[in-house]
Amino acid sequence: MLHKQRQRDLEIVNRNKIILADVVTEDIGTRLDHDRNNEVGKTIHAICDRHVYR
Repeated sequence: MLHKQRQRDLEIVNRNKIILADVVTEDIGTRLDHDRNNEVGKTIHAICDRHVYR
């Protein structure tokens, strides 16, 4: 619904930025390549620092 109403993409990635779920199914299993300033990487790192996911 978010994708259709807002023309937004929603992706779920792992710590290595591999796309695990996406409304664009052909992107699943590929590496996230549009994180120019590493915002996704920084967010993942901050979350992992707050929780024990090591």
